Amino acid sequence: MLFNFCVVFILIIISSEIVTSFGRSQKKQTCKKYTPKMPNYDMYNIRVSERKCQEYLWKMDEREQIKKHACRRNYFVIRGARTKPAEYPHMGALGWMTFDDSWIFLCGSSLISEKFVLTVAHCTKTKNVAVKHVHPKIVRLGVTDIYNSSNETPMDVDIKKIILHPQYDPPKKYYDIALLELKTEVQFTKFIQPACLWSKPYNYPEKELTVTGWGAFDNANKFSHKLLYAKLDLFHPKLCDNSVLNNRNWWGTSNQQLCAGKSDGSVDTCFGDSGGPLQFKLYETKKEGTMHMVMGITSFGSAKCAQKGIPAVYTNVATFINWIERHVWPQVRVRSSSRIIFRE
Repeated sequence: MLFNFCVVFILIIISSEIVTSFGRSQKKQTCKKYTPKMPNYDMYNIRVSERKCQEYLWKMDEREQIKKHACRRNYFVIRGARTKPAEYPHMGALGWMTFDDSWIFLCGSSLISEKFVLTVAHCTKTKNVAVKHVHPKIVRLGVTDIYNSSNETPMDVDIKKIILHPQYDPPKKYYDIALLELKTEVQFTKFIQPACLWSKPYNYPEKELTVTGWGAFDNANKFSHKLLYAKLDLFHPKLCDNSVLNNRNWWGTSNQQLCAGKSDGSVDTCFGDSGGPLQFKLYETKKEGTMHMVMGITSFGSAKCAQKGIPAVYTNVATFINWIERHVWPQVRVRSSSRIIFRE
């Protein structure tokens, strides 16, 4: 005797919390395809990035319910911990082609829609002499081990376009944010799905924050081919101003930046972690992975990683949410003046 479950997934944003509720009707019938209808989130008076977040959550839960009730036949961070497959399914590694025709991955990124990943602007160009081109060519998705993915299902997606924030002016350390448009749309799965974006610049939730990356995992610059994570705390901007060395390219924390770390220097981001997200867990399923909310993007830190009392600096995603929405979801028409530095 088989049952078909009809699921209505309602997502309501209350202050900084997202609440999920499920209404199920149970009907005795022969096994057939489960085809629920997505609610119309356009009716809610919320910004487009929040609406898309609700849609992503609904789709993830839809896949969870399909697996749960389908008819059955006769898973770089200093001193960080390894992640599990599907634990951070929005993570992407930016790849450059070397002169020996192999891929090298120098930065991280976050998948935020079917066709866009979010990273920092300084990751869109490298001085590494081992690569053929200065700009990254692919994003590798769906893996925790970027060089040995025999037990995973990696997806390499070509980069179509690199979009820098118009006020990014290297080597200055401000407006360090970029969007990479992918050549083809990504099909979401348990191992590859987008993150949501925090959109409240002056209101931060009391959540456990993690940072993820494939960067150096000690001060000897040994790099990890496995995705690592570390738990961090937000620091007051004044502490960052007193801790991170000021110079002509960075003269203090702006409202477009966040500072995070551990006061004892036990964990930190390091070389190679740039572009990776500072995030908190938003929703977790049993079979379809986890969705996160991205608050920051790893930008820079001290010359020596994981020093006591010295945090790292992250681009504050919420302060750039209008700019992100203009490019990722252009149906909301807003004037844009961004610089496109690379196009296929």
